[in-house]
Amino acid sequence: MKSTAVHKERVDVIVTMSNGEVHHGKITCGLTPDLAGALNRDGLFVEFTDMTGRSRFIAKSAVAEVEAAPIEGAPAMSRRFENDCADPWTVLGVPKDTPFEAVREAYHRLVKQYHPDRIASADLPKDMQAYATAVLRQLNSAYEILKRTHGHARAA
Repeated sequence: MKSTAVHKERVDVIVTMSNGEVHHGKITCGLTPDLAGALNRDGLFVEFTDMTGRSRFIAKSAVAEVEAAPIEGAPAMSRRFENDCADPWTVLGVPKDTPFEAVREAYHRLVKQYHPDRIASADLPKDMQAYATAVLRQLNSAYEILKRTHGHARAA
């Protein structure tokens, strides 16, 4: 039997309802790669998952405004990446005495925020995508440096 799993893109959004309520969460775009496509396709409802993970369908007619949510941490991250020779501890936002496991967790949390797949689904301008790519490069460099420092480098 052949599997027919459907990949669903989700975009982080802030939804303002016509009654004034504001909801933060994700809208499922389905096979459409962007938010505009998801909101403009046929159908009366859109699938919405709130920050607690609760999924529901909301009527498009009850929505007053939808905006793509800003990527968390961008202002704080920009201070970390002022030059290419940034301290790897600063880049990952951890103190120098942090155990390697916590360094790895910080790295994975930040990489998820700036991963190209997440950025692509956020429908951002090209300069923001370039910024996220540069941040991702620095995160990878910082992690590799700290991995070697902690003796976790792969044997060649």
